[in-house]
Amino acid sequence: MYRKGDKVVVYGGRADGKECRTTVDLAIIEAVGEHQLIVRPLSSWSKPVVVHVDRCEPIRNKFDQPPAVPLPQTGDLVLTWSWKYGDDDVKSQVGTVHSVVYKIDGIFFEVHIGSEIIKVEKDSCILLQSSSKKP
Repeated sequence: MYRKGDKVVVYGGRADGKECRTTVDLAIIEAVGEHQLIVRPLSSWSKPVVVHVDRCEPIRNKFDQPPAVPLPQTGDLVLTWSWKYGDDDVKSQVGTVHSVVYKIDGIFFEVHIGSEIIKVEKDSCILLQSSSKKP
């Protein structure tokens, strides 16, 4: 399953009395044993390390293109989000698409949230649920 030169995801973490945190690193396999791998982490200049094979997951050498995501349409339920440098959290609001605006600089949505309509860029909006449109 593993071969020298393959890339792997190496899972690690920290557990104490209060919480459990997971870490993920990318590495290249240097040598393969029955129960352990010698891997060289890609994220730093650190030396090769020995890890158990159960802490690793191979990265396949292909990338499957996911199907296209449908563009939200009028009446669809969407989540708008924003984040600015320095913010700790992503700010989000849920609303209904009032209209879709096609402009030279991109696609925008006018979203009805509460008692107002806000304009957001296509990439700042994700589809939560399509409206049931009957012909």
